[in-house]
Amino acid sequence: MSTVTTSAKDLRHLLTVAVAFTDPEDDLPPLTAVYLEAGGGILTATGSDRYALGHIRATATGDWGRPGLAIDRDHAEWIADGLAMLDGTEVVHLVTRDSHLTGLRLRIHHQEMSVEIPVRDSWTYPNYRLLFRKFDEQPAALNAPLMLRTHVLEYAGKLRELFGHQPTRWTVLSTTDAIRVEVGGCFAGLLMPAKDATPHKSWPVPIGVPEPTTAGS
Repeated sequence: MSTVTTSAKDLRHLLTVAVAFTDPEDDLPPLTAVYLEAGGGILTATGSDRYALGHIRATATGDWGRPGLAIDRDHAEWIADGLAMLDGTEVVHLVTRDSHLTGLRLRIHHQEMSVEIPVRDSWTYPNYRLLFRKFDEQPAALNAPLMLRTHVLEYAGKLRELFGHQPTRWTVLSTTDAIRVEVGGCFAGLLMPAKDATPHKSWPVPIGVPEPTTAGS
């Protein structure tokens, strides 16, 4: 049994953002679940609908180890709605049932209440780190403007709803790769693909990408 502790406000925000990137109607289990991981003082939540992936983090104490655990988006939404009724500073404990992460108990510190949450087999959740690693290994050398698919712009609007007017950084490696989106220091997302061959379904959007730095500069 392992416990991860965070605030009600942070857990609600994590779940709300991750749920927004899942697909409620897809048949593939990973696409209808929120994937939670904890360790190193960080609690993360990841969601994907195949065309975009959202990965958000918040400070926390405790460690589940790997893999993390996956909960249905419906349960995640239900938890987020319940947390909205609490004081944002309320301490929340996420307690795993056993070392195999087959169950999760949500315990509210001051309210003396707990809820059992069904957990999916998270071993099968895609390794999203491989997608992000490509951005870490290659310099961002592609310059704007690009023709972006309309659904990419829809996700941009979704980010605005979730994060307001916080500064957003867009990184593009090529017109066939995903677009990496970063908001503040807490969110990193992938939108794919970057380019559309049908102009009437795309819009030119200038994305400033810094030139790769050279040695000695």
